[in-house]
Amino acid sequence: MKAFMVMGRVLKATYGELFLCVYLSLFWWLGHVLVVTAAPAMMGINNACNRLANYKRVDNSYFWEGGRTAIARGWILYLIMLVTPLALAFNIWFYSRADGMWRVFTVFWLWVFLIALMVLQYLFPLLWQQDEFNVRLALRNAVLLALRGLKENPNMSGRPSKQALEEAGPLCHLDPHLDLLADEA
Repeated sequence: MKAFMVMGRVLKATYGELFLCVYLSLFWWLGHVLVVTAAPAMMGINNACNRLANYKRVDNSYFWEGGRTAIARGWILYLIMLVTPLALAFNIWFYSRADGMWRVFTVFWLWVFLIALMVLQYLFPLLWQQDEFNVRLALRNAVLLALRGLKENPNMSGRPSKQALEEAGPLCHLDPHLDLLADEA
């Protein structure tokens, strides 16, 4: 319920700054047209949005300040956001074309891809939100937030229900531990 209150406040603040958000969004899109300015544009929009989410005064100067601040860190995070999904998609493609039991690894890489997408959404916002402006800390906190979301969602807890095992049919007998987990639930 608290999440809805926070979202309501953010939407109210965003409506108050609607024209600024549209203006900054245009600069973000223009920044991605040129590859050289993509990471600074991402840093700038996240700096301005972080101030907006924390109920601080925002104007377009924070976009430019964020774009000039820590360009190297911005490029590191931006390259992580670009390369990670491509590398994981290649692994999925590679193992899906494999023969025999190697094909089973496709499911593993699909899960890693899903978790990586959940982690990547937190990188830039966390870099601006945390007290210490550190890429490694942002990565660590993003992984913890993504895994916490998996833990709190009962549909993605990793522990199948009895009904899910019955629907899976003969697939559930590939791993004898799945039957034990379903009996505990």
